Amino acid sequence: MKVVVGLGNPEPKYQLNRHNVGFMAVDNLADKMGLQFTKERKFHSLCAQTNLKGEKIMLVKPLTYMNLSGESVSKIANYFNLNFEDVIVIYDDLDTEVGKFKIKAKGGSGGQKGLQSIIDHLGCKEIPRIKVGIGKPQNGKDVTAHVLGNFTKEECEEISQVLVQVKKSLEDFCNGIGIEQLMSTYNKK
Repeated sequence: MKVVVGLGNPEPKYQLNRHNVGFMAVDNLADKMGLQFTKERKFHSLCAQTNLKGEKIMLVKPLTYMNLSGESVSKIANYFNLNFEDVIVIYDDLDTEVGKFKIKAKGGSGGQKGLQSIIDHLGCKEIPRIKVGIGKPQNGKDVTAHVLGNFTKEECEEISQVLVQVKKSLEDFCNGIGIEQLMSTYNKK
């Protein structure tokens, strides 16, 4: 089983926020696969499921809000007795510029509270992830205001393009390509 988790905040007012780029990535993959999300109360998430080449695939959007994402992910991991390498998390990253993304096999949270919640709940840093760049705030703007702000028109174009590449990498992940190969293929300088 492969689980693709996009991080974000569930209310409609957050839909186009920089912080919701993980939800955007998972939505793009669901659209490509022709899947619809349904509410799974036991996981506190919206989930979409399919089978691909005999392997169960689950796309997940936690409904716990970003900073409590670990609650949902740990429920899913425990319920299905998942190996961590079969889970990939997509989230926004301040330290990566807009229009770029990076795949990592493991590591700390880099200050991303949703990822930190997952690390804390699973007790493990060896969780594959895709960091999608939202850039740092400009002109002294507050970090919280930046991540909870919507992308600018120019940023929307860059994000649309990068999400196409993220979707391809997620399709490869769902098709059984390992994290090391994904990093080799998609991590461009």
